[in-house]
Amino acid sequence: MKALCTQPEFTKLNEARKEKVLGLISGAKDANEKFVFTRLFGIGGTDVAAILGISPWKTPFQLWQEKTFRVQPSFEENPFTHWGKLLESVIRKEYWDIVGHNFGDEIRNNVTFACSSLPCLVGNLDSLIYKDDKKVRLHEIKTAMLNAMSGDFDLDDRPILSWGEGNIYQTDADGKLLGVIKEDGQIPKHYRLQVEAYMMCSGVDVCDVSVLIGHHDFRIFTVHANKKLQEIIFKKIDDFWCHNVLEDNPPKLTSDDYDEKESIPGVVVAEDSIVAIHSQLDLLRQKIAIDESKEKSLIKKLKEAIGENDVLVDCNGRKLCTYKTTAARMSFDKERFMQEQPEMFRKYQIPGKASRRFLFKSILNKPNGAYLNV
Repeated sequence: MKALCTQPEFTKLNEARKEKVLGLISGAKDANEKFVFTRLFGIGGTDVAAILGISPWKTPFQLWQEKTFRVQPSFEENPFTHWGKLLESVIRKEYWDIVGHNFGDEIRNNVTFACSSLPCLVGNLDSLIYKDDKKVRLHEIKTAMLNAMSGDFDLDDRPILSWGEGNIYQTDADGKLLGVIKEDGQIPKHYRLQVEAYMMCSGVDVCDVSVLIGHHDFRIFTVHANKKLQEIIFKKIDDFWCHNVLEDNPPKLTSDDYDEKESIPGVVVAEDSIVAIHSQLDLLRQKIAIDESKEKSLIKKLKEAIGENDVLVDCNGRKLCTYKTTAARMSFDKERFMQEQPEMFRKYQIPGKASRRFLFKSILNKPNGAYLNV
């Protein structure tokens, strides 16, 4: 598959963009900021889920803002990243002691590869296992507080967990691997995309993912390359990099993006498919036990149908829902309050950030005459 980003017109755009990134790197105030700016050269493994719209942390539009220098990406350490970083060496050693050395004779850590067929994709791998100086297996390291719901359901409509049970190995008394009793590749979808991207960069078709759940539950998963999925990833990254980043075209906004935008006065007439979604949500909310994950999915679609407007109506003018920006919340500046006179607290109130409030309007058991009342 020939990548768009290798075509002359996009290569020229990319070279001009590189100069800007190099300028940012040269002006970085510290090593952390330099690392942040270096990631702007291309698409990293953790960016893939955002491009495909399934990242828990970032939307395609937010990623586009970072890659086009509209906002500076932040990689500030928090307790989760702090402990994840500290535990990385421990998890890697546990994996290597259990099964890693059975696959190879050397493990190299923090290896970087650019994808040969898609140069804008760069993989920063946790570990790469070699045997006789040949790449044979990837190893990715993760930590998780708990095994959360994936948002998917099985054929019996039961929720599916993000992480599976993990591989089950057979070893002898000395710990030597005799075989795999059960192989499990069930990892969170956003990590699956990251792993597939790393396999594309390295040219290795198998990756073990080690996860420590809740700081006590260690599991190993084996993911084999899915070439059809890699083709989708290839096209999505190539298209995003060329048409969105290099040509500076914003991707379609999602409900998460609209949450951050200020609403404008306006009414949207819902298409039949959106009215059907409203009806599903209306019926769902009548249940005593609301399925929160399904409710969230339906609300997301209604928000995206409204877009930047603030009211959604059906063809009869009945209000289906509103999505308006609320007045900014007033917060209390405690630090200044402690330094100044307590009775002057009103003087030190500061406005909070405005947000949009989504209000659902039920139309069940209401006549068609219940027209719009904005």
